[in-house]
Amino acid sequence: MEPREMFISLVYKSNTINKYSFTNYSPLNFYKMRIQTEVHNFEADVQLLQAVEQKVSKLENFFHRISEIQVILKSENLGFTKERVAEVKIHVPNGIIFSKESGRNFEGALSKAVIVLKLELLRYRAKRMSYGLV
Repeated sequence: MEPREMFISLVYKSNTINKYSFTNYSPLNFYKMRIQTEVHNFEADVQLLQAVEQKVSKLENFFHRISEIQVILKSENLGFTKERVAEVKIHVPNGIIFSKESGRNFEGALSKAVIVLKLELLRYRAKRMSYGLV
């Protein structure tokens, strides 16, 4: 797989929240999937943002009519340990699919959320196919 050029644009910045946006054009169809990433309580580096874009863009293989994906990465301090939380919200026709997972690092939490969302997207696609809407 060839690395493709990725454009990261900072949309919004405040003291605790940074919001980034990606736009992914699918070669298979004319739908445009937009990925928005919000980062709460820490500064994200480019490698983390690229990892988020790579993992989340794989979800388009399971359902091609995804219009927008919102990813929220939070760092929560729970006493002695710090939890890394990844929330992913997928906008599909006539619905929203949501997953929230936590872990020791953001990549692990995001991987858990993507696995859950793959199953949910397959279930959503099967339900649409039973109605003849795909």
